[in-house]
Amino acid sequence: MGISEELGDVMFTLVNLCRHYDIEPEDIIRRSNLKFETRFRKMETSSKNQGKKWKN
Repeated sequence: MGISEELGDVMFTLVNLCRHYDIEPEDIIRRSNLKFETRFRKMETSSKNQGKKWKN
C-alpha cells in the first residue's frame, strides 16, 4: 500500500469518528484552518516588527 492509501484510511476513520461524536468534519477543518491562519499572521507580524523578511 502506498502512503496515499494509508492516509485515505486515516481520513475515513477520522470522518467516522466525527460521525460517532456528532461532529461535522467540515466545521472542525474550517476552525483548524482559521486557527492556523491566525497563528501564521501573528508570526508574520512578529517577524516584520523584528525587521526580518520571509524567504520562499
